[in-house]
Amino acid sequence: MTVEELKNRYKVIEAKRINDDIVSVDLYHDEEKSNYLHIKLLFAYNKLYYTGDFGTYVFGKNICNIFRFFKGERINKSYWQEKCEAASDPIIPDEVDLEKVEEAIRDYLEENEIEITDDIEEEISDCFCYIDSNAYRAYDKVEELFSSLDLSYGGETVEDIIRAGQDYHGRFIYACEVIQWVSNNLDEWLGENKNGRTSV
Repeated sequence: MTVEELKNRYKVIEAKRINDDIVSVDLYHDEEKSNYLHIKLLFAYNKLYYTGDFGTYVFGKNICNIFRFFKGERINKSYWQEKCEAASDPIIPDEVDLEKVEEAIRDYLEENEIEITDDIEEEISDCFCYIDSNAYRAYDKVEELFSSLDLSYGGETVEDIIRAGQDYHGRFIYACEVIQWVSNNLDEWLGENKNGRTSV
């Protein structure tokens, strides 16, 4: 979501500084402060607790300054994923996009200057006749394919190929967008009122 879309979605924002180490932020969709689309963020002792209609996430693993970590213009999904200690949904679902997996296999063959002969093409076709979108079963099938082609490869190669077919869960992406927006505005929201509480 864009910043403008977030501003339009969350019409009531309450930010409160409890002390130097704890800040609470509530995002509400409407003036009634209903639970619909409500999100609560709690920055506490170098951890961030995010909860609401779009899942629950806890960030904090080795983050030095939780108030600065998420600021910026770009979300680093893989790095932020490493800092996530708990999530209500898998950050990366177990399903893979088989077209992307096949594309990654072909890219690997091309990068390693392996000509895709008719025999190799047939092996790839056979593999994708019996493969399904579960990441673990797809991993096994790609490993079988590489073995049948007598290719020297490491487990990391197959893992990279499977990972190329996976996207981040939409809830995780949304949480990242909200967290960055809040982090970028937090100083301003807290600075609007001397007692550390503001409603925007």
